[in-house]
Amino acid sequence: EQLCDYLQVFPVKGTGFHRYVFILFKQEQQIDFRDDRLSPNTCSLKERTFNTFNFYERHQDHMTPAGFCFFQSEHDESVRDVFWNKLDMKEPSFEFVFPVPYHPIQKKFPHKKPFNLYLDRYRDIKDINEEVLQEKLKTVHPFKPSTDPKYPLYRLQLENRGLPSWLKKKRRNATHKVMQWED
Repeated sequence: EQLCDYLQVFPVKGTGFHRYVFILFKQEQQIDFRDDRLSPNTCSLKERTFNTFNFYERHQDHMTPAGFCFFQSEHDESVRDVFWNKLDMKEPSFEFVFPVPYHPIQKKFPHKKPFNLYLDRYRDIKDINEEVLQEKLKTVHPFKPSTDPKYPLYRLQLENRGLPSWLKKKRRNATHKVMQWED
């Protein structure tokens, strides 16, 4: 006995993954679903809104949950057809447009600021991430397991002798895996 026509899922653009659940109920006897039946071929979203808890509460004396199945879905181009042709409405979109990050005007001589961090503010984050990845790949061998030195900070102190303070700080951040080296 069909209570409602199937309408394919239509996750809206920009809302990420949607979770869908199918619950199988075992009926103990014939149940009168007259109040739950929708008119055939209805596409009204207000009419099709369904509350599983209320449905089960009304019929719990005659049915028992016997199984369930779930899946995830996200927006694709077939959803546009559902909105335009079946629901007869414009396809909504909830894509967030990230604003351009604000940076004050670059100064020629920024006082009391580490110049490498100051200049990184004005670089593209993709370039910084690529540089970090290349630095990490220099220390990794594809066929040998990574071995961290027993005393990494002692080794770092020996290697940092005579280097400028900004480079020492950059190496220390890489060793401690902070800032852009975090992941």
